[in-house]
Formats: sequence, C-alpha cells, structure tokens
Amino acid sequence: MTIRRTDVGEAQGHPIERIVIGDEHAFHIVLLSIGAAIIQCHAPGAGGYDDVILGHEDLNDALARRDYHGATCGRFAGRISNARFSLDGTAWPLEANEGTTSLHGGHEGFDRHNWSLVHADEVSATFIITSAHGDGGYPGTLEASVTYRIDGPALVIEMTATCDRPTVVNLVNHAYWNLEGHGAGTIGDHVLNIEASRMVAATKNLLPTGELPPVAGTPFDFRTPKPIGRDMPSVAEGGYDLCFCVDGKRGELHPMATAFAPKTGRKLEVWSTEPGLQFYTAEHFDGSCIGKGGVRYGARSGFALETQTWPDAPNRPDFPSARLDPGQTYSHVTELRFSAV
Repeated sequence: MTIRRTDVGEAQGHPIERIVIGDEHAFHIVLLSIGAAIIQCHAPGAGGYDDVILGHEDLNDALARRDYHGATCGRFAGRISNARFSLDGTAWPLEANEGTTSLHGGHEGFDRHNWSLVHADEVSATFIITSAHGDGGYPGTLEASVTYRIDGPALVIEMTATCDRPTVVNLVNHAYWNLEGHGAGTIGDHVLNIEASRMVAATKNLLPTGELPPVAGTPFDFRTPKPIGRDMPSVAEGGYDLCFCVDGKRGELHPMATAFAPKTGRKLEVWSTEPGLQFYTAEHFDGSCIGKGGVRYGARSGFALETQTWPDAPNRPDFPSARLDPGQTYSHVTELRFSAV
C-alpha cells in the first residue's frame, strides 16, 4: 500500500489537501480536506474495482455548489425546525438556509470548511476542525475530528467531538453511492435492506411530526430486501428522503443497511453506533452538477445512507439526545463493508 498526499489549492488560510489511502490497485479511497470529504471510493465487485461514490470533477465547482458530496456535515447534520432550539432555558437562534429551517449546520456548515489534516499513513487519515462559540448560532467551542481507516475491504469512519459548554452535535458523512459505478445512471435496480421497523414521520418540509409509525405495509418497509425503485411510484415525493429508526442499541455497532447491485455483484453493508439512518435518493439532482469524468448527475444517480441521530432532535426531548456537555466525548463510528458476490 502507498500514501499519496498533495496540495491542490488553498482555502481559509491553509492548503487544500488531497490524500489517497489504501492499495491503488485494489480497494482505496481519495479524501479532500474541504469538508473532510471522501471524493473517490474504489470498491470490489464481480468484475473488479470501480469508483462507487459520486463527486465533482472540478474543485471550484465543488466549492460553488452545495451538494454535500462525500462531505462531513455538522455541527448538526439534518434539519432543525424554525432554525432554533433551547438548551437549559436559553434559546439559540441558528442560520436558516432552507426556508425557515436550518439544514446541515447552516450557510457555512462543516462541509464548507477546510479541515486540517493532522495524521496520514497508508491506511488511515485524520482531519480536525475547531468551531468557535456562536458559529452558525451554536453554543460553545467544538473540537471535532474525523478519521477514515481502511480495514481489509471495509472503510471505518470514526467521528469525535468535545465542547467547552453545553451544546448539540450530530456529525454525518454525506456520501452518495452507486454500486454500479458513480456514472452508471440511476439506482432503481439496487436491492436494499434497512434494519428498521419504524420511521420518523415527517411533514412535506421534511420536519418530524413526532410520530414514529411502523414501516409495515408501507413503501418504506425495507426489512425484506427489495429493489429501491419498486415502490417509488407509491411515494408521494417521488423518491425517498426520510429517517429510519434503526433496530439496534445506540453506542454499540449494529447493522443498519445492506445495498446490492445485481449488475456488478457489488455489496455494501452499513454498520453504525447511531440510532437513525437517513435514506435519500437524490431527487434534487437535475443534471447541472458535472461529476467526475464529465458525467452529469441526474435524479436518482445515487443514494445516501446517512448514519445519524434523528432530525430536529434538539427540539424533541423524546428523541435520542444530541446534547453534548463539557467532559463528554461525542463518538460516532460507521463501518462500510464492501464485498463482491
């Protein structure tokens, strides 16, 4: 295995770094310090290795747009209603960047920042970021890190954070996957299983209603593997974008989902310590995003499986808590296990 580390520009006062870890002739990934993002993932399939993660061809395009390709989102990934929450009796107004909602940390969330690369070897890389008190409206200074580590045919993502005053945090990797190859087209034929018997019911603006209905008898039931596109005509929005309440204990690594592409024999198993899984089929992609190799990504060109706490948790005391206090360490581990079938 080899490590390749290069500077590809400058942003926010320090170099933008691109790093390759893993075996460049087999399973490997390419990372970028902007957003502490995965920009390539070459995974095994029946016919060999393909890049299965969507991403921008041009760095300037990536900076100009906000599609979150492979990026680390925070401080709070997901939606917070009315762009505000209260903590210990104090109201904290946030940046509203989706109507009256705060999404993925506001206008300048972690996906927009140039993280510092503090460690790199042949199989791992660690990025860190310091978010000052008041960034995006959030209380407290937050010190966060993301480590990517290759372990055999698996990619392990370890996220941590500490704070100096009570705050909320929810860090998420926002990769879009296409197991036939990033430019192969739509993902309707992928077969998906999600280990969840309930989901977070949401309004048309994708904000939780507070209800956690069972998935049984709905198009959202993926407990038995089925093609992603099979029940899409029955989904009111025309595609999937919702959080599943995964059947597993928070804080312990448990299975979340399995995706399989019959055309390539490529399988992805997602394991995580988190209580929720946001499944999104990229309905907003309209072909204007020029991806790697000049490919234009249209609707359903990829899918996201975001391991996380539930959306709007800071405003929902009955949801799994997103609170972090001084002296505590936020820890979020996700394993992406690839195989050829």
